[in-house]
Amino acid sequence: MVTFTVSAIGTGLAYQWMLNTGSGYSNLVDNSTYSGSAASSLTVSAINSGMNAYLFKCVVSGICPVADTSLAVALTVLPLPKYTKQPVSAIVCNGNDTSFQVAASGLALTYKWQVSAGSSFADIVNNSTYSNSNTSKLKITSASASITGYKYRCILSSSGCGSTITSDTVVITVNNRVLASAGTSQLLTCGTSITTLKAIILFRERVPGH
Repeated sequence: MVTFTVSAIGTGLAYQWMLNTGSGYSNLVDNSTYSGSAASSLTVSAINSGMNAYLFKCVVSGICPVADTSLAVALTVLPLPKYTKQPVSAIVCNGNDTSFQVAASGLALTYKWQVSAGSSFADIVNNSTYSNSNTSKLKITSASASITGYKYRCILSSSGCGSTITSDTVVITVNNRVLASAGTSQLLTCGTSITTLKAIILFRERVPGH
């Protein structure tokens, strides 16, 4: 909602607000969007983005026959913040890095990532595990199995419109690396003695370039 007001002096003053949506001025009448069209203050309600750059002016008349017209004023409608890309849940191996990312549109945007280990969310503070918690992309370094099942979301705010919206909630799954024992085997050596070996095999994830 926004209100435009004019001040005038004279005897027997009457007011008529006019609107130009792009094709010339016409007199306004009160309806669900405009009220006070014949008063010194005009209130505009139910504002939407299609009304951006609408022009308003007021014609003031009195007992004396010459009317006066105010300067035109423009209505500027700032876009509400919105997500154009939601975060996606992540599956990662223990010790690997991962991230969650959003994309958004709007003016003067700020981001705040939150995490929940149970039933409630709390703001993330940058540390050895989390970084970029105040940007569109939250980075998780060396994810540990202890955070598997944690939930994440982003709070998007626009200082231009004073609006806040919350992203989808996503979950991280951290899988443990495989550690397998080959058990025992027998090795027949020269003569009649038998030696028992025990081998431990560690399966490691292949890292590109190694």
